[in-house]
Amino acid sequence: MAAEPVVVPSTLAALAEEATKKNDEKKEKTRELTRDMFDKVADYVNGELAMTCEEYDLLLRLNQVTIAKYNDMTTIASGLADVSQRLNDKFVSLQQYCDQIDQVDTRVAELEQTAYRLDSYAKQLEARFKALERK
Repeated sequence: MAAEPVVVPSTLAALAEEATKKNDEKKEKTRELTRDMFDKVADYVNGELAMTCEEYDLLLRLNQVTIAKYNDMTTIASGLADVSQRLNDKFVSLQQYCDQIDQVDTRVAELEQTAYRLDSYAKQLEARFKALERK
């Protein structure tokens, strides 16, 4: 059998103290790393929240601009509807005059046809008269 080493109590205490010190250093390093990780995660989450808030602000501004554009378009459309109604009212009020103009145009066309026939008849009479004069 092998002989067991003899441990001196002062050496054992020193080893225990050194191990405790290393363990405390590891714990402190772990705490620092954990704190650093939480700080970085908090920064990341804050950044994501800030970006989300900025996106919502942008959407809000876009919606406000869109509302303003639609309000402008509504105003323009309303004005166009009013102008269209006024033009329609004027057309209705002028329609009787347009009908009268159409009637006058029809009568003028008929009168022209009558004048052409009368001119043709007058030429025929003139030709007959000349023929009778020659005899």
